[in-house]
Amino acid sequence: MSQTPPQPPYGGPPPPGGQPPHGGQPTYGGQPPYGGQPPYGAPPPYGAPPPRRQRPRATWFVVGGVLLVLAPVIFLGALFTVLRPLTQEDAVFRADGQEHQVSVDAGEERALFSEDGRAVQCVATTGGGTDVQFRGVNGDFTFNEWQAVARFETADGDLTFTCDGVSGSERVRIAQLPSTTTFIAGILVGVIGPLILGLVAIVMLVITGILWATGAPREKKT
Repeated sequence: MSQTPPQPPYGGPPPPGGQPPHGGQPTYGGQPPYGGQPPYGAPPPYGAPPPRRQRPRATWFVVGGVLLVLAPVIFLGALFTVLRPLTQEDAVFRADGQEHQVSVDAGEERALFSEDGRAVQCVATTGGGTDVQFRGVNGDFTFNEWQAVARFETADGDLTFTCDGVSGSERVRIAQLPSTTTFIAGILVGVIGPLILGLVAIVMLVITGILWATGAPREKKT
């Protein structure tokens, strides 16, 4: 007469090679039961704020400050470059109806200035006897008491001027004017460039300041 082997108590461990108890899950190699999660650290408490972002490096303040300083420096440099030709003087003489010999660089452009914009009438010839053609000035170019009233080409550079004024005591000045290319380049570099640099610097400093005020201090490297 055969005997039935004893059964483990309810909920107890299964016998070797046997089935798990009723309602239990099998385990394999010490892994957690199906559906369980390994204990990877405790989760943050419910409702805790996210960690603060670190502050930006102070270098960004330096970069923004440098750009902000460069903007007016570039503006002043471009302004000096554009207006410097006005200071280059070739000759000054009276509008007394007499001939005045003036030597300038050949093949360039010069301007005729009158003192305080007084009315003067001038004619000029080159060294070869060709009449110099005067043309109007586009814009208002004033240097100290001198106002540009005409432009002309220097041709061979050996020029003879004869000018008449109302009283004969008026003075005439021969000097350079900014070229059209230099003037346009000066506007682009001296006005638009510094404006862009200034805006970029302000935006950079504002954003960096906000991130610095709301961010967490950076950890010091040991």
